[in-house]
Amino acid sequence: MAATRPAALLPLLTRAKSADAGRTTSDRDLLQRFARDKDEAAFAALVQRHGPMVLGACRRVLGNSADAEDACQATFVVLARKARLGRWQASVASWLYATARQIALNARTARARRARHEGRATTRPATNPLAQISGEELLAILDEELARLPGRYRAAVVLCCLEGLTRDEAARQLGVPAATLKGQLERGRRRLHDALARRGVALGAGLLAVLATSRAGASPPHLVDAIRSAAAGNVPPAVAALAEGVAVNGVVKKTLLGVLAIAAAAIIGFGLGEPRTTTAGPEPEKAMPAKGGDKKESPAGKSDKSDKDRTITGKVLDPNGKPAAGVEIIHLPVDGSTAVVAKTADDGTFRVTVPLKDGRGAHLFPRAAGFASSEYLMPATNTPAEITFKLIKDTPIRGRLIDTQGKPVAGASVVVRHLSGYGDTMDKFLSDWQKRPSDGHAPESKWFVSFRSWDNRKPANAGEMFAAVTDKDGRFEIAHVGSERLANLHVRGPGIAEAGFEIVLRAGFDPTPYNRETLERLKSPYAVIGYNPMLYPPDTAIVAEAEKPIRGVVKETATGKPRAGITVALSEPRNHRMPRLFATTDADGRYEIHGAKKGNEYELSVKRDPAIGMMGRTVKLRDTPAYEPIIADIGVAKGIVLTGRFFDDQTGDPVHGYVCVGVLSDNE
Repeated sequence: MAATRPAALLPLLTRAKSADAGRTTSDRDLLQRFARDKDEAAFAALVQRHGPMVLGACRRVLGNSADAEDACQATFVVLARKARLGRWQASVASWLYATARQIALNARTARARRARHEGRATTRPATNPLAQISGEELLAILDEELARLPGRYRAAVVLCCLEGLTRDEAARQLGVPAATLKGQLERGRRRLHDALARRGVALGAGLLAVLATSRAGASPPHLVDAIRSAAAGNVPPAVAALAEGVAVNGVVKKTLLGVLAIAAAAIIGFGLGEPRTTTAGPEPEKAMPAKGGDKKESPAGKSDKSDKDRTITGKVLDPNGKPAAGVEIIHLPVDGSTAVVAKTADDGTFRVTVPLKDGRGAHLFPRAAGFASSEYLMPATNTPAEITFKLIKDTPIRGRLIDTQGKPVAGASVVVRHLSGYGDTMDKFLSDWQKRPSDGHAPESKWFVSFRSWDNRKPANAGEMFAAVTDKDGRFEIAHVGSERLANLHVRGPGIAEAGFEIVLRAGFDPTPYNRETLERLKSPYAVIGYNPMLYPPDTAIVAEAEKPIRGVVKETATGKPRAGITVALSEPRNHRMPRLFATTDADGRYEIHGAKKGNEYELSVKRDPAIGMMGRTVKLRDTPAYEPIIADIGVAKGIVLTGRFFDDQTGDPVHGYVCVGVLSDNE
């Protein structure tokens, strides 16, 4: 690492740190500023943000530091060229990882080809920084399996495991609710773990990720400077060859150096001309299908670029493709408070302004009797300034909630947590469902939309979208959910255990053969880590189990003083699909958790409180007979406070990072 930064680079890095402070600006916004406004600092912020991860991915493939730096430069050159193309996700980390790995693999192949041509042995260079690590092959396997993860899972793993972001930070970067990110991360890590296990790798995915990032740090200043120069058009021949190697997608290739030189001559600074080739690697993935997504965003300065609101215009079409008049446009925040924000005109058009501040997770879509929307878009993250919705036939969920005695459960909250789409028909989903292993996962959906998270404690109210309250006979109805989709239904009510149910939105659906096979799979000892729920038709009766109350007192172990205002969380240790339940202690430290399902064991946790130096605590509980309450008093203790500083050992500059505390298994 260079001892000092080039003087010309200091202003750029200063602006980059300002632009990237706290990662409050999404990658997509930085790319737009770079492509639209020729903002050098925006691109530099992306390099500072993702450079260590990209360099690490290249180094693990290539070994040689010089080759890895060339591949890292080529990755960001390709990003610069592609900045104006397509619709980017809020975070480009997953795309950068996949592109960097592909470029590095291409470079390794070319290096081996040259070695064979020159009659040399293809041994790794002596400078390989991983040569001292016996797990080098394990890291290669990790990268292979990580690259094979579906995009939404890979993005969560890359941000949290390779870049060291917290879940909240990663959720903000991806523009999704924290609960959604948590689920994506858990599924990604589980898939990674299963894939590694199938290849005979005993180390857990988490440890491999730590090994993979053990040398990650701030990108060397000379590399940042080289990337800046290359993105502006001064591309070294070796880097140009690497970048050009992934810029082939069915069109005539042009020499990257020539294209970038022409672009650099036509504009000032970092702004690049519209490239005429596309990049290899995964395209930015869509959270939901958006037919209006190919249209240009509205000019800067209009209200849809504001931090407070966005103006969206569009059209609603009926199932025959004709304009639909008088259709309500719904804005649905994550708390379920439905708002009609517009109605379509005679020609099916609408114009609506929706708030963006604190609007993460809010959805926009049309509502009409007997129909559902083809799309559910999020104005704060992935809604273009102009959009076309299409109405599709609705298959409402009509059900009855009863207890184990056959009595109706009145006043229960029934909510559609999320919908999964599989195209025009669910035939492939149902076929894949029957083929899945006991410890397998749900068949992949084409899109997924989450309306509420497990952690949202607000019960449903009458009149809310995708929600209902059972009447005196336990009956409920939820409309506008669509057809040939899978709906996850969450039930909560007095005296019953909270639970989720999978509803196949197909009229006349018979779940009997599918559930019979699921019951066979549940006999496997690995079934608990798989995806093995019962399937239900849209017209159904749901049996709710009785709840298992859990109550107790939270006290300081040293003084016996009760702790007020403490959140106690319950989770079932071996079943990640069960909802987490919460209770808050009163002035006497007492809490009571309702809605728990009866099981063999339970796990209660109290988060640490850094403000007063109080450590967190996790307590595992055994079941009690029948449905007798479980009494669980929790003692919490004060711990030491560790403070410190990350800095570059050569320049003394602060370095972004994170610190983990590991608790040994025998620590009571």
